Amino acid sequence: MLISSKWKLSLLIVFTFVICGLFWLWDDQRFAAENQQEIPSLVISLRPERWKSFQARWHSGSVWETFQIFTDSVLKQRNKKSYNLLKLHKWPATDGRKIALDDPRWDRQLFFDPTIQFPRFVTRGEIGCFDSHLRIWRYIVEKNIPFVLIFEDDADINLQRDKDKLEQWILEFHQPAIKDNYDIVFLGYRWECAPLRSVSPHLSEVDFSTYTYYHATHAMLVTQRGAKKLLEHAYPYRLPLDLYIAEQVRHRDLRALQTMPIGSAIGVVPMRSDTQSIH
Repeated sequence: MLISSKWKLSLLIVFTFVICGLFWLWDDQRFAAENQQEIPSLVISLRPERWKSFQARWHSGSVWETFQIFTDSVLKQRNKKSYNLLKLHKWPATDGRKIALDDPRWDRQLFFDPTIQFPRFVTRGEIGCFDSHLRIWRYIVEKNIPFVLIFEDDADINLQRDKDKLEQWILEFHQPAIKDNYDIVFLGYRWECAPLRSVSPHLSEVDFSTYTYYHATHAMLVTQRGAKKLLEHAYPYRLPLDLYIAEQVRHRDLRALQTMPIGSAIGVVPMRSDTQSIH
């Protein structure tokens, strides 16, 4: 009789632990579902083969289609974390070949290109690139989205290789002292970049006082406040997108950050550029 009582007590303890564990798992999943927010991640792409190529690079070696970023911004009293889901969405690019020469959005005046040290006109491809980004800025404002990750389809980004640094950059940007004072983050740029002042271990201010052309637009984080500022002076299109953004940082109140260390920046894959090849 004594052995039977101990056996029943053991079963009761095990059963209680199982029930508690299942309840904890259900409650954690419910909490995650209630607090999960998707981070809009848009890939600008015009040609189907380049979109497929980007997807192949993104998923290469990874069993995930998405990944979660954990932040402490939700219900701290529960000592739990919110879940932010990063998932790719294709954003149809504007085909610059379909833009008419007399389109009022296009200011066909010569500008000085610092990469070739010579004046030239903005190409149809560059206008298509600019318009693709501008439509995203408008989307951010109209949908009241706090921030968006923007990739062009030649960005060399891989989920398995780059997950940790993407997560680190976003977590650091989420700090109130940073997200409340800065508008965009260059996740990718040319190697000549010189950081101005570190605001966190992996983010620094951008110095456009000396250089005019070294920040590319293939990988960026743009906030709603930044989108509003970029839209304010966008028309008519008179510069390539990267030079326009540099101008807004130097002469307007657009505040930009870049990722650190310099070698961690997201690069581009070698392929023919649609921006300068479409005239």
